[in-house]
Amino acid sequence: MGNAVIGHLNQCDTAVLSGGSWRSTLPLSNLQNRQMGKVARSTDATTGSTKFDAALASSVPIRVLAFAAHNLSDAALYRVEASNSSGFGALTYDSGWLDVWPAAYLATVTDKGEDIWTKAHVLAATVSSLYWRVLFDDASNPDGYVQIGRLFIGKGFQPEINLQFNGSIGIETATPTQVALNGAEYFDHRPSARVVKASTQFMTENEAMSEVYEIVRRSGIDGEVVFVWDPDDTTHAPRRQFLAHLRTLSEMEDPFVDQWNYSWEFKELI
Repeated sequence: MGNAVIGHLNQCDTAVLSGGSWRSTLPLSNLQNRQMGKVARSTDATTGSTKFDAALASSVPIRVLAFAAHNLSDAALYRVEASNSSGFGALTYDSGWLDVWPAAYLATVTDKGEDIWTKAHVLAATVSSLYWRVLFDDASNPDGYVQIGRLFIGKGFQPEINLQFNGSIGIETATPTQVALNGAEYFDHRPSARVVKASTQFMTENEAMSEVYEIVRRSGIDGEVVFVWDPDDTTHAPRRQFLAHLRTLSEMEDPFVDQWNYSWEFKELI
């Protein structure tokens, strides 16, 4: 089990996106729109069409990439590459081809429902490169194309001591209910969102101030973050990683000398 990771400071919106073959009415630039229903859709499902490059505005230490609201099939593979050259002649990072969906997860799930799935890719260590490339191998996608609602490329915080016990993950609904005079209930169905409540404790002053304080200060309640419960998870990862925002901003506690605690609440963005 790996310590949880929190992605923050999304660099997508200031990047230049290019490559592949994407529909003119649903272009790559839609990945830079926070309305995830405004998707980018490839012209077909071939590997040459479904790839794209992201040229960042500046060299930032990247740790987390994520693709939210995607339609990638059960058989889909993905690959992440980085370079300091726009031609990707010399790579500074290469993930190799990886499964989008863990096999152990697919073995227990036959219907993914309407959930807005996020695939998060966590690098083993930060990589500072200007150019990033994402490739998909999903030629058998039954939709005949690949589509993504939002791209995240950002920094990542991984606490030295993992999330404390007594954390929680739940499903929160915004579906309103009306009750008729005879007691019958009527529902106006809305998509559900995942909510995680957890805490990081026993942090040093430097970890608390340089990492957590800065995430909270710069993200607020409206900034995007990516929550990954366990980057080593090969079974439940799709359930416990998602694009989110901080629903509450807690106080940082300093109960003992050089020991800092912070309570997190992440709500999924849909």
